[in-house]
Amino acid sequence: MSLISSQQDFSLLAALFAVAVFALWAEKQAWGKLLTGAVWAILMGVVLSNLNIIPHKAPVYSVVFSYIVPMLLPLFLMQANIKRILSESGRVGLAFILACAGTVTGVVVASLLFDLGNNESVLAGMFTATYTGG
Repeated sequence: MSLISSQQDFSLLAALFAVAVFALWAEKQAWGKLLTGAVWAILMGVVLSNLNIIPHKAPVYSVVFSYIVPMLLPLFLMQANIKRILSESGRVGLAFILACAGTVTGVVVASLLFDLGNNESVLAGMFTATYTGG
């Protein structure tokens, strides 16, 4: 049994918000620059869960992962410096792009060669996402 019950939605959301604030704060400290804010948030969640402060499973987690995280991802991407990412990724980035193109080509060819029934588009999407890191 954790300190915050899985049924205490607002308390649990407050704890998750506190974890996010701590992660953003830690990322700006000299000692915290060793890790990104996302890693600090994950570590804090693991620590709080293992210390039985927050529950391992709760209904509010599905709300966070279904609604809040997808809304925040574009905000993080808007802050990304695409020119810097492309210049620093170099040959590895090119290899990744070529591998993704090869995966998409392979999935298209395989879906044309083999009849997978009604779920063909679902399976094609699943394999493409799986083999491109999604």
